[in-house]
Amino acid sequence: MLPGDIGLRALIPVITLIMVIALIPPVIAGTPGVTVFFDKEYVSVRVGDDIRVKLIVDPDGYSIQSGEIIIAYNGTGLKVKKVELGDLWGDKPLVAKNKVNETHIFIAAARIGEPIAKTSVALEIVLQGKLEGFYTITLKKIAFADENGNDIPNINVEIGRCHIIVFPTPCLLYTSPSPRDLSTS
Repeated sequence: MLPGDIGLRALIPVITLIMVIALIPPVIAGTPGVTVFFDKEYVSVRVGDDIRVKLIVDPDGYSIQSGEIIIAYNGTGLKVKKVELGDLWGDKPLVAKNKVNETHIFIAAARIGEPIAKTSVALEIVLQGKLEGFYTITLKKIAFADENGNDIPNINVEIGRCHIIVFPTPCLLYTSPSPRDLSTS
């Protein structure tokens, strides 16, 4: 090796770094499209009490006419008491599916009339704490279509989980006077 020459061994780290940088995707400042999120990321409730969690949709200029939503939850610790369709679906939506089982919520609905292009509530879920613990409801699937039935691309899920802590119900203790206390009165 001549003085001033860089050996191949010295170039290996530089070549590796260039290859790694080339493989990193560019950071895009937010992909335009519909944004979906739960209104709460963390919430707590006592056993037997109810909480409400909303799924919000920001259409970002898209006109939403119909959609399908699947949400998973743990039926051991949480009970779904009610699923209400929000203003995203209009006053009298066409509901193809509104089913709740012990682990999932399934919704498929269409808006009758003009599509909506403003931030709206898709669902409001009323949950009850059943068993003390830490549980999560998770958005598993979401799809929307426009007024022509075309799929709306680029659905961004911002907050796709809501973590729920279920605390025990406090016990009320009643202590009766002991027989000794009664005999001194």
